[in-house]
Amino acid sequence: MPSRGRTMALIRCSECKAKISDQAAACPQCGAPVSAGTNTASSASPKKRSPLAIGCLILLGIGFVGALISGAANQKVGLPSTTANATGNTTAEDAEHKAETARTEFAALAVASLKKAMRDPDSFKLERAFTTMDAKYACVLYRARNGFGGMNRDHVVFTTKGGDQSAYAWNKHCVKGEFSEQTSQAGSLGEVIDSATQ
Repeated sequence: MPSRGRTMALIRCSECKAKISDQAAACPQCGAPVSAGTNTASSASPKKRSPLAIGCLILLGIGFVGALISGAANQKVGLPSTTANATGNTTAEDAEHKAETARTEFAALAVASLKKAMRDPDSFKLERAFTTMDAKYACVLYRARNGFGGMNRDHVVFTTKGGDQSAYAWNKHCVKGEFSEQTSQAGSLGEVIDSATQ
């Protein structure tokens, strides 16, 4: 009567991977000793990962850690201060842009009204136009033909009330202080204003 002991199972040799009996003492192919527990465990062990997969996992891990560190640094110091600075600069730049626009428009109106008041408007040649920084005074240097056909060089100081050709007004408002040069802008815009009012 056959014995009812443990049934034989086939396992792989841990060295040469040949199929052998789990009850064999050594592998008949390479002679390596057989340990049923070890071979069974090794046969059930998960597959080894390829070097490429391991490399990808390492790179992903490094990228993730780098993103966390960068995000934390930006949240602590970078983003709030940058946003605050950007907001402050934008507000200051907007205010300066509005002030410069007001100076340009004032100078252009002065140039246009002066040209319109000339005896011979076509002879008007703008030499220089500038304003005080608060846009209260516009100073204009120009040339124009006089009643005798000659060209005169003159200056006018404009306020919201009108123009003043006196040397006193020029010396008081257009010689000392900080000014905003408006010659090219005032000349171009003055031509547009002059054309629109004809």
